[in-house]
Amino acid sequence: MNKKGGYCFENNKLFFYLLKNLGFKVHPFLGKVVYNKDLDTSRTHRATLVEVNNQEYLVDVGFGPYTPNIPVPLDGRKVIGCDIPYFISENENVFELNTIRNESNFIFYTFDKAKYTEADFQVANYFSCTHKSAKFVNELVISRKSEQKLEFIANNRYTSIKNGSRTNIDINSIKDFNSLLKNFYIDEEFSRL
Repeated sequence: MNKKGGYCFENNKLFFYLLKNLGFKVHPFLGKVVYNKDLDTSRTHRATLVEVNNQEYLVDVGFGPYTPNIPVPLDGRKVIGCDIPYFISENENVFELNTIRNESNFIFYTFDKAKYTEADFQVANYFSCTHKSAKFVNELVISRKSEQKLEFIANNRYTSIKNGSRTNIDINSIKDFNSLLKNFYIDEEFSRL
């Protein structure tokens, strides 16, 4: 992808069609990003369910720094991806992608198994990149994840998490920002992309 990145409506759509063309049984869905709050929010996150050996898994390649880099089984089993535990809980046919924070469950987003079409995704995508209240209109979000390291820029802060150690750097100038952004693309760990 020429190192240009993307977000859920782009990356997860590509991944959905890749899995489908490889012969997997897949189901795209729209989720509500709640970040552990009781919110009345729109369905503005696209991801995919895939069936492997009669077991359903959540696969998501577009949830920023907290993207699970491992399939998450819908049966509630915990899996670990990049030192982050992930698991799915279900309540009245609403599924929740969870992690553990401060020794408690933390919900990233909720979803259901309703049938969604490309028209549904187009509307949610349009809202996500144009509406005055949308995250991607109001915030700068850049992230990158490997098996060893998680890095992201959220507005004016750079964060790196590696081997359980977290480093935060405040971005105080355009020069700082350009330097950090340049490292996102030059870092040897990702030069093979």
